[in-house]
Amino acid sequence: MKEVETLLLSHIQGKYPLVEEASRHLVSAGGKRLRPLLTLLASHYGDKTKAGIIESAAVCELTHVATLYHDDVMDEAPLRRGVESANNR
Repeated sequence: MKEVETLLLSHIQGKYPLVEEASRHLVSAGGKRLRPLLTLLASHYGDKTKAGIIESAAVCELTHVATLYHDDVMDEAPLRRGVESANNR
């Protein structure tokens, strides 16, 4: 999971400060990281040494985070998990 976290943080860096700040806020908010964990566990039923498993786990989490952000935007939510939402920042 540490490799997934490292990859998540590396993928949110970019040339647009506003996007990077919002992305960092969302990814750093924590959470259970259930989706990437399930992806990593599922890899044990196949070839767990195959390339792309860590990347797939990170993509699952980034997609989930994007849907949370979209939900906050659509609902105009001021909070996410008891903390100021990225949309409200």
